[in-house]
Amino acid sequence: MQSRVPEAVDRYRVALELLDDALARMPSDGSDERLLEQARTLRQKSLYALARVLRRQGEHAEALNYALRDHEDLLKRDNPLLQLIRQKSAIGIITDLIALSDYQRASAMLEELTQDSDVYGPLKDVQRIFCVAMQAVISEQTGNDDQIDSRWREVGAEATRMLARIAGSRGRLADLWEPTHALLVASGDALSPSGDHQAADYLLAKFSIRKDEAGQRSFFSRMALLSILRRDFENAERYLHRALPLAGGTNLDQRLAKSQILSNLAMCLNTQQRHEEAATYWTKSAAVYESCITELEVDREAALPGLLIQLAGIYRRLEQYDRARSVAQRLLDYRLRSVGENQPLTMEARAALATTMATGGHHADARPLLESVVRFWRERQPSDDAVLARTLSNLGAVEKALGNATRARELFNEALQLQRNRLKGQSADPVLAIAYSNHAGSLLDQGRYIDAVQQYEQVLRVCDGLGNRAASLKTTTLLNLANAYRSQGQYERALEFARQAMEEYGTWSDPHSPGAIPFLKSLAAIYRETGQFPLAYEKAREALEIIQRQKNQTQPLLTASVHAMLASACDLGGAAPTAEFHWQTAQAIYEAHQQPLPVARILNRRAVIALADNRNLEAEEFLTKARQLLDQMDASTIELHNVLANQAELQRRQNLRVEANRTLARALAILELPRQETSGAAEERAQFLVRFGSAYDKAIDWAIEDGNLADAFALVERRRSRTLLDDFRARGVSLHQIALDSEGHSVAEVQQLLDDEEQLRAKISNVRQQLYAGSAGEKSEADRTANEALLTDFTNRYHEVVTELRSRNSACRELLRNAALPIDLDRFRSLIGENQIALVWLVGRDSSHVMAIGRSADDTRSFRLKINTALPQWVDMLVPKDSKSGVRGIERTTTVTGDQLSETASINSEFNTHKCARYVEWYRLQIEQRKAFLTRPTDKGEATWVAGVDDVTFEHVTGFSEAVLPVELRAWVAERNPDSLIIIPDGPLHRLPLEALVVHHLKDGQQQSVNKQPKTRRYAYALEALPAMIYSASASLLAELHDRQETSLSLPKAQAGNTVAETASDANAPLELLLVGNPTYPENSLQLTALPGTENECRSILSSVAGGVLTPKMLLDDKATEQATRENLVTAQFVHLAAHGLVDETSGNLFGAIALSSPAQNSASNPNHASDQPLKISDANDGFLTYNEIAELDLSRCRLVVLSACRTFDGPRRPMEAGTSLAHVFLSAGARNVIASHWNVDDESTAELMKTFYSMLIDSQPAKQLDLPASPLHAARLRLLLDARWQSPWFWSPFVSAGSAN
Repeated sequence: MQSRVPEAVDRYRVALELLDDALARMPSDGSDERLLEQARTLRQKSLYALARVLRRQGEHAEALNYALRDHEDLLKRDNPLLQLIRQKSAIGIITDLIALSDYQRASAMLEELTQDSDVYGPLKDVQRIFCVAMQAVISEQTGNDDQIDSRWREVGAEATRMLARIAGSRGRLADLWEPTHALLVASGDALSPSGDHQAADYLLAKFSIRKDEAGQRSFFSRMALLSILRRDFENAERYLHRALPLAGGTNLDQRLAKSQILSNLAMCLNTQQRHEEAATYWTKSAAVYESCITELEVDREAALPGLLIQLAGIYRRLEQYDRARSVAQRLLDYRLRSVGENQPLTMEARAALATTMATGGHHADARPLLESVVRFWRERQPSDDAVLARTLSNLGAVEKALGNATRARELFNEALQLQRNRLKGQSADPVLAIAYSNHAGSLLDQGRYIDAVQQYEQVLRVCDGLGNRAASLKTTTLLNLANAYRSQGQYERALEFARQAMEEYGTWSDPHSPGAIPFLKSLAAIYRETGQFPLAYEKAREALEIIQRQKNQTQPLLTASVHAMLASACDLGGAAPTAEFHWQTAQAIYEAHQQPLPVARILNRRAVIALADNRNLEAEEFLTKARQLLDQMDASTIELHNVLANQAELQRRQNLRVEANRTLARALAILELPRQETSGAAEERAQFLVRFGSAYDKAIDWAIEDGNLADAFALVERRRSRTLLDDFRARGVSLHQIALDSEGHSVAEVQQLLDDEEQLRAKISNVRQQLYAGSAGEKSEADRTANEALLTDFTNRYHEVVTELRSRNSACRELLRNAALPIDLDRFRSLIGENQIALVWLVGRDSSHVMAIGRSADDTRSFRLKINTALPQWVDMLVPKDSKSGVRGIERTTTVTGDQLSETASINSEFNTHKCARYVEWYRLQIEQRKAFLTRPTDKGEATWVAGVDDVTFEHVTGFSEAVLPVELRAWVAERNPDSLIIIPDGPLHRLPLEALVVHHLKDGQQQSVNKQPKTRRYAYALEALPAMIYSASASLLAELHDRQETSLSLPKAQAGNTVAETASDANAPLELLLVGNPTYPENSLQLTALPGTENECRSILSSVAGGVLTPKMLLDDKATEQATRENLVTAQFVHLAAHGLVDETSGNLFGAIALSSPAQNSASNPNHASDQPLKISDANDGFLTYNEIAELDLSRCRLVVLSACRTFDGPRRPMEAGTSLAHVFLSAGARNVIASHWNVDDESTAELMKTFYSMLIDSQPAKQLDLPASPLHAARLRLLLDARWQSPWFWSPFVSAGSAN
């Protein structure tokens, strides 16, 4: 039957045009006032009727347009008789505004309507009750929990007042209103969280129940619905079970009522995690609905759409998508017959059909339907922005599933902007939160991790404001954050969010239901990527068991994803046949549902298996298909990288070397953009490239094999995480400047972060004072433990706040996005001095190399690193040590498991990351325990090995040393006889001073047989066998320091600070040397022991430099405060800090520090301080010069900083580059060179070393040597080595020189 609604709408519009034309032609002199009033009345009625018809059709945007015109005309007409009509018009407008989620305007209009005093009697009461109820609805929609309760209670109160006012009227009126009053009070109590639910039930029972079955059924159904609104599902179930037998008739009304009761009962059971029972009732409900369709088509066609919508929803809940699609198609067919093609209701039905198709996995079929709906709403004026935004989001999800990432992001972004404009700043809105979530997902797909994480965090904030109403969205967002961090290689945070999401899901749903599958998949993926294959298989298996319990009624795409996860876990866990079965199962489902992206992923993984089995032809077939699929879509960059990397491997096997190199180069180039977009702190961002390290290693191996050392060098530099380089380039961007530049973020949010930063700094300062300054007896062990926990918590939170501020800053983001690629070999050669050689290591997963590079183009060679010894098993136990007086630092307890240190496989001569990490920790242990070293008897120059542990053999020591510094390499260096070496380590080698390695001397610069026994060879430390070493974290960092130095030299003296520029022109100009030593620590401090040797050290240095070009200034004892040190640091050209060094392992070393005099200890020396008043200690003068504070200093005047303290070259490790140390932050702040230590150092031997160092620094060629501290340090260490007291490398080897090469 064809509806005549469109015809009526058209006629009303024509009538309005004619009336507007007539009114425009009427005389304005009032000559025919009666006719004018009639025309206005007719126009008003037409506007009202047209708005109402459109509203019933669901076209609220257009209805609102006509209703506002109607209301405006009514307000202009000063006629009291029109007051009731004006209020009816206002109610219609409010209805439209709420439907369009414009809650602010709706609330304002409700408030205005509530205050209207021109309506009298019961109508006024009804109007007020309506207004309060609508305000309650708005409060629920906007998450205003504070008002929901009071609004609904007010509904009941207003109803009571209304009844009281009419109690004295005629009995018939009171009789009519009493049941209505009861229902309103009951509704208010039922919907109010703190309402009197028993009173509500009583009133409903008293006034609603009738004696007949229909009345009783209606009563029990109403009671059930109110219980559901109260989330009292047990009582709802009880009422529905009482209503069900009363709906046993065969007529149409009884069957429809029965079906609705069955559906509500299923919903209650499902909410209580009784999913199988719920499915049974939904199935029964669907069967009854199906039986009603034919009768409705004949007798009540207008009721058919509602039934079809209900039925399609039931089939979707039952995951019977073919049936749901069939019902949705019938609804669309009905709309086409009844209202025609281009109508909102038809478009709504078309969108519902498309959504059903997409949910069932048929995205390609859904796309054209959604595109037609989008076109309709874009062209329609006025458009319904809420509907358009929803449709754009659905289309974006379809495009995303089809692999069109850019198109999906554009659609999600348009939907987000529409919702933001429509809601006008209403942040606590679930619709807006979903729009943010969709957009964040599209950003994640394109590797824009920072933006994605920020938007997911915004969704969480909205969810927190919405409370329980957003439980599902909050859980999904936590899962999305887990996946976002996993995509960046930040597995600890990913696991934290995945577990939190699983726990949240269990609070409102059954953790063994199909809804738990995505959470199990996420956990499985994290375990898989961290090498925990049994756990990955276990979680994937749990997901598959849930699917099997559903008897194949689960979404097919979800089933496919679980098979793919099982396949991956089996594949990597060594169960190839089982993996192949699951791969094939998943691939077949994805292909059947036209899912090109997951099919490409599976083909790529199957190619990896084929390559491992040398089935190259099969691998080629898989990779060709995968590449074709990816080329047809806007695929994720990471997916393309994976396929290209495997294609390159295949091409190399086919001896297509040029093609292989080109393909792999393209694969690696893809990684640059996502690397720049990773989120989190620097040490977290450094995780990103770890997953792709093997691809870089392969490219480097190929380049070296092909003799292309320039490409190999460039790849070594690109392989580094480069976060230290990012830190250098971000120097000078303060937190307050960051706040000012935080475009696109709430000013209040940024200010809150700044407030948090300031408060946390103060808290950290306070707790640190209590912890480190506490003396024995002052604090119990429990107090110290509590303070340590507080300090860890505060520093972690501070780290998070600073990271968030930096991630919001446009300048910091641009530094990452526009960062130049690392330097090439030609540029690096230009940094190498005439008589220098650079040694650049690559420690890979499978193989390792060291490149020796001279200044000339033909003076470069690569050496492959090999090792032929295995570590003994005892090394997996590292002995904890207690702190000792006379050691400049706090000893750490190191725990390394057997998995990390012991060799578990047969000896393989390749030296790789795995072996290197174990050997470095083991070698450091030998040094730090001072149990194994070379010693020299007085009558011979030959060295003798002294071992403290029987099974630590000389072969273990030399085997490792020869692996890092091969004989061939040292022979090559010896032939060139350089003055110094530039050392650029890799991976674990950053944690070891190479001078401490034991090597055999070469005879006349030639290689000796490696097989000769120790007795026939002369052994020595690398310190003796090689020239002075200058360390750098990377070649690109060395170039950064060089460029900064060149810039400083080119500045006018006023800008350069009269330092380096002056020295270049006048070598004898006096230069300031700041000596800071023997800080005053609290007496009997458990943490900061006295360092009297540092005062002797400073005074010895003072005598060494007397009369030279260095003008010393000393801050000793209680004068060595943080404030005084900071003030002098920025003016001194040379700085010597002799104190305790502290490392902050938990928060990126932000609170690693040089421990100086505590202000509390020198308050007595302050003449302005009253003795009876506590000394106020600020975080800027708390006695700890922290990493974070050093980074904010301008040390561009400084030529050398000597950190004569513990572990100043050590710090939290960053994957694929050096750790975060105090030495590096001094370089970042502007210092040209730094001397720093790898481990805790001895007070007495360090004083001797520093005295000798300064003497040699001053005595030899001042103009040149002052800027090249590596050679004087080398000579000083050699002299200390020859002293019988200090022969162990623990004494002489920890200090290294880092910074400018020449």
